[in-house]
Amino acid sequence: MKIKIISFEDVDGNTVVKFGSGVGDGIATWIGANKPVKNYEYDVEIDIEKSIDQVINTSNKNEDRYSMALQGRSTLMNGEVESVEEDGMAYFRLSKDCLIMVESGDSKVKEGDWISLNIQCEDIEVSAQGN
Repeated sequence: MKIKIISFEDVDGNTVVKFGSGVGDGIATWIGANKPVKNYEYDVEIDIEKSIDQVINTSNKNEDRYSMALQGRSTLMNGEVESVEEDGMAYFRLSKDCLIMVESGDSKVKEGDWISLNIQCEDIEVSAQGN
């Protein structure tokens, strides 16, 4: 996914970035040998460190629309479950150019479900491709 760094700060030894994308803004922990550059655009991989059942937001339904929004120190992600493997690994589509592998846990999500996730910044990692 392409993101643009809005700002970043060091928190407890980690670099936390606020970023913008084609589907909205988010906040996450930056993973990489180099610090991010403000206003620079990166092609990143997004990793969610919690399972869907731990971060699913049942009060916010945004069906059929990919989106992302800042909510304090969390990111609200709305997207579609593309598939769920037998071992519980789900493939969550956040945008045309972003497919995230995430454990489904006890969430009972299935292919075609539109879901909303509310994820704390320390539970989302972004890493620049080629970094």
